[in-house]
Amino acid sequence: MTPTATEAGDGTPTDEPERTQPPDDARMTDTVRVFQTNTADEFNFNPFTPSDNTAGDLFITQLDGFTKVTDASQWRGTSMFETPHHIARDEAEVITWVEDWEVEEPYDMYNYHDDRCTFWNGKPYDAEARYLYDKVRYFSEGNKFAEGAVHRQEALSQWDYHWYNSRGDVPGAEANPQNAIVLGNQAKRTDGNFPLPPVWSNPWIDRFEAASSEESYQTQISNLRGTRVSFEKLAEEGWGSGPYEIQSPDDVGSESVRLTLRSEDLGAEAPHPHAEHANIDYMEMQLGSIERERTLAGEGQIDVHEGAVTPNGPDWNPERLPDHMKETTRYFQVSGGDALWWNMNNSHLENLWLRRAMATAIDFEQAGNNGWGPQRSIPLSQDTGCLDAVANATFSEDFVDSLHTWPKTADIETATTYMQNGGYERQGGTWVGPNGNEPQIDIQIRGDIGDWVGAAQTIRDQMQSFGIPMTFSAPDNSTWTNNMNSYQNASPNFDISIHWYGEANAFGHYQSRSAWWDTGAIVSGDGEAAPNTPDRRSADPGDEYTELNQPLQVEIPSEVGSIEAPTGADAAPFNPPDLSGNGIDSVELDLPSIFDTLRKPAESQEAAQERLNLCARYYNYYLPKFAFHQYAFGEWGNVRDFDWPPADHDSLRWQRSFNISDTITQGGILQASYDEELDR
Repeated sequence: MTPTATEAGDGTPTDEPERTQPPDDARMTDTVRVFQTNTADEFNFNPFTPSDNTAGDLFITQLDGFTKVTDASQWRGTSMFETPHHIARDEAEVITWVEDWEVEEPYDMYNYHDDRCTFWNGKPYDAEARYLYDKVRYFSEGNKFAEGAVHRQEALSQWDYHWYNSRGDVPGAEANPQNAIVLGNQAKRTDGNFPLPPVWSNPWIDRFEAASSEESYQTQISNLRGTRVSFEKLAEEGWGSGPYEIQSPDDVGSESVRLTLRSEDLGAEAPHPHAEHANIDYMEMQLGSIERERTLAGEGQIDVHEGAVTPNGPDWNPERLPDHMKETTRYFQVSGGDALWWNMNNSHLENLWLRRAMATAIDFEQAGNNGWGPQRSIPLSQDTGCLDAVANATFSEDFVDSLHTWPKTADIETATTYMQNGGYERQGGTWVGPNGNEPQIDIQIRGDIGDWVGAAQTIRDQMQSFGIPMTFSAPDNSTWTNNMNSYQNASPNFDISIHWYGEANAFGHYQSRSAWWDTGAIVSGDGEAAPNTPDRRSADPGDEYTELNQPLQVEIPSEVGSIEAPTGADAAPFNPPDLSGNGIDSVELDLPSIFDTLRKPAESQEAAQERLNLCARYYNYYLPKFAFHQYAFGEWGNVRDFDWPPADHDSLRWQRSFNISDTITQGGILQASYDEELDR
């Protein structure tokens, strides 16, 4: 550091040192190593393909925006972050593609893009590129000949984007007004499919517009889905958008991809603003299986990775990682939880009493400990269909206390009663259903998520001990995704799965959404869609069942918190049970109508709260999914060769997707350390 004369507050000269940046050759390293479970041969940046092989996209695309890990309702765009760990600056500006947003009830949403964002090739990463890309999406969803379909996105200017819900002004399209909270959930973009440039989108739009028949139109949809955009193609064309670029196809190897900071000094065609404060020249994105990931981590070859490091943790623990790899921050992931998904097309899982018995017989505390570890897994304290933080912000304490509490540790005696209520008899240690058949249930999860593996194997063992035969399967990400996706099958191809479960507010939980990316809605879509559409639409008022055979036209007991239902084999069917026909005082619910009304501008706060309460009561009674815990999360990495902010620093509390690995590397928050013995 160079001493310079500065002035104190009273104007007196002082000799306080001025911090100056050391030379590049004093850095401990010029490369940060990350890992993604994918392969270079399978990676595909085209989001319109049936299989999701996009893993790695977060490290090659411009940051969209941030939500706070401890409060998902907080959002921020382009921002200044304090950088106490940087040598030559006190703060750094991190730019995001969406720098601000707004909504106008009841239809309109706006994004305002940062005009410094470009593709790697220097072309503007702007609202026009987004508009054309969204038009490809519109056509890919089968809308060309669909009655009432219209493309409701537009670029108001080069950097301002507008889209809106149906106003009912097109024949065949009903108006879809929504309240400001629901509109805001959509406008606060932080993650999503990242646009390719107009030179990619325009030819597809031309092909779709030229299609004169349904047959030729569907041919173009199939062609689009069969198109691959590889790492090499992105490098050749300069189609990425993040601060680090793949400069040449030669930088793509079989096991890793080398990315270079978009700095003028490093030959960037279009330098990125983050090059002004980032001091890490290269990023090595390593690729492979979960086994390779663990091997590299154990060898100290991953520098930045999401996750908490806990004793005996199934993925990351002090015994697995070298001494210079440490947990650098830990936080309560307010929107991070997990739930059991039931596919009620299975004749046993559609039995209400069997679902209740399983939820009661499983020791979720043990499953959480075996999956996430005792320091990370935090059982939910209530059963409203929301995670705890959202429930606490939505409902009164008296209302939550009045609901039924499902145990998070096993209660075998009560579970046994529930099985008998559902018409099951135990024969030779195995439960046999009203139809005389034993349950045949497979719990299927992504094999590359160690937390899920440990929890799912525990659940399988507990169910087998209880007398419900259960198998375990752990396919790769692509296969699991396809099995969860309804459009791949007449019905989703699974019995039970563990799935992420988290939303910023109750409006995210109390709705029906489509396909496997429905992470927190208590009802999945109903399967109604145009031919070859890549997603299933939300359930509509009047629909009776969803694609998972979840009942939508149901009764619940009039008494809040009651789980009374018909019992015994003679009371079947149980999906849904006939309460009023069996003398149980009840209330009728049309779930899609409640969801639809709830999301519209409310006539009063009291009316909106009553609908929220009904949604919670439906979940509490029917268990359409079973959310069982939230968890602590964090980040670990190389503390020898890199400088990190303090563990509780604000710059480690903002994420684009579901962890901070890409935000701290892409944002230039993480810094390469300098040789401590250098004479500065």
